[in-house]
Amino acid sequence: MSEHVDVRALLDPELRGILDVFELPTMDAQTVAAIRSAPFPAQPLSDAVERTQHLVPGDPSVPVRVHRPVGHEGTLPAVVTIHGGGYMIGSYDMDSMVLDRWCPAMPLIGVSVEYRLAPETASASTA
Repeated sequence: MSEHVDVRALLDPELRGILDVFELPTMDAQTVAAIRSAPFPAQPLSDAVERTQHLVPGDPSVPVRVHRPVGHEGTLPAVVTIHGGGYMIGSYDMDSMVLDRWCPAMPLIGVSVEYRLAPETASASTA
């Protein structure tokens, strides 16, 4: 991972000014490691949702978690979530609490994706 990435240079010039109102942390290897080591705050999940783990084939395969309201068989609408974290931090565990509420309330199926995090994946694919 490079020492510093200037995200402003990666944006369309019209959007660069938006970042001026935010104080962005330096995302170096040490900062990413510190953020990843902190536990994500979570509440206990209900028994109203069944959660199953699946792997989407690929190189490497991608884990997904399917949340289905208990007692609802057959076809339901679905929501796919891709957790926040700038493709560097976070986990699909971040979506479990919201899908625990949404799935039985609407009812729907929630699919949360555990995507491959950078910079490790980016480094591996360019090696």
